[in-house]
Amino acid sequence: MLVGGGALGVPLPEGHIVAARGGAGGPVCWVSDGAVPARLWGRLRAAHGRSGLWPVLVFDGLGELAFGWFATDAAAVDRLDAAAVLTRSWEGFAVGFLTRPDRRALGLTTRWWQDWRRLPAPWPGSAPAGTRVADPDRLADLTAARLVAAVTGRVTKGSEEQDFTDDADEQDFTDDADEQGFTGGAVAQDLADGVEQHGVIDAAGDLVAAANVGPGVQLALVPCARGADALAVGGWVPSDGEPGLPEALAAVVRSWEDRYGARLVGVGGGTLLLSVAAPPVTLRDAVRVAVEHFGFCPEAEPAGGFAADPDGAQFLQYATHLVGRRLWRFWWD
Repeated sequence: MLVGGGALGVPLPEGHIVAARGGAGGPVCWVSDGAVPARLWGRLRAAHGRSGLWPVLVFDGLGELAFGWFATDAAAVDRLDAAAVLTRSWEGFAVGFLTRPDRRALGLTTRWWQDWRRLPAPWPGSAPAGTRVADPDRLADLTAARLVAAVTGRVTKGSEEQDFTDDADEQDFTDDADEQGFTGGAVAQDLADGVEQHGVIDAAGDLVAAANVGPGVQLALVPCARGADALAVGGWVPSDGEPGLPEALAAVVRSWEDRYGARLVGVGGGTLLLSVAAPPVTLRDAVRVAVEHFGFCPEAEPAGGFAADPDGAQFLQYATHLVGRRLWRFWWD
């Protein structure tokens, strides 16, 4: 695996190759040694077509420990069907997280709630594709930059970032932000201005506070043809990972890339972040997407956690949270 700023056409910070854990121990990705500038992810994403390397932000100070677990190849992902993966999880485990009001809303019977082992809840089928409200790649660039800025406390370039950007690029980035619906004006302006409504800054803030993210963020480069496959090829698993899980996660994210313009942006300790250019815009559609989210990550919850609800209808809370949401955050305990 050859990684170099010259070959990429993008200056890289110092970093090192990460090998698979166990087995032959071949290289699976490259990881920076330290923090990275806010817009480096976007530049590397733009170079993916010629480099074959997908950038992944690495939070929680994990560095190389985020990768190499049960790493496989894209062929393993090809053999999986996303709907089948979600069906097994939903019927066998995820639906057990639903409260009684949630089950009623989904048409699940009282008998099923009383004896779920003998009468599993049926999988309702894949959710319909969304309608794009932004360019998927450019939205991913902006989302990555906002996340890095939120974690590091910097909105734009600092003294150590001068080698990675210039004033012309700064203006291009600002123009892109306006085009993609980030209405905060200049990039250096307060991140909260006009951004919260697009589902980026609140989730980024939650990442910093609730996930206990440190002051720096690293970056990985994974050799793969599409971003979803970075999970399988790089060997990323949540805290309760097991063999076969990286390719299963990748298969589902592939499907979301196609239907919702999703892009893998970052990972952390049990945290997975996707930008979403075609989110559900009605509650009806969001309920269908929420079913997939619970199948993908049974512990899915809104940014900031669930609000107090006397009826305990957490599934419907989560579905409401997804309407128009351009950042999907998954967390496994």
